[in-house]
Amino acid sequence: MPVTYIKYFAALAFSIPLICYGERVKIDQLAPFEECIYRAQFTSTVSYWLTANKVSSCEEIPIVSHGDETEKEKQYINKWKCEAFKMKKDPFKTGDIVYDQCMKEIK
Repeated sequence: MPVTYIKYFAALAFSIPLICYGERVKIDQLAPFEECIYRAQFTSTVSYWLTANKVSSCEEIPIVSHGDETEKEKQYINKWKCEAFKMKKDPFKTGDIVYDQCMKEIK
């Protein structure tokens, strides 16, 4: 495994508990580059989860909710978990593709 993948895997391993159980992230309040990072981490986490769990649709992917999400935030999460599901790539590639695409959008 190349060194870059080891560093990325370590970052992903630490981000999974934070994304799943950490403080609530208010997507509307993120700077554009922060949203790209969040989006890449989120889709990588979903992709990582998909490698261990067999599901037939993105609606079957469970999301832990804090309970006070806005409708816009719920739509955002559902959109990106479905994007990760459709990509069917490993977590590293998923995060890289989503991050690169997002950064091109904000330039």
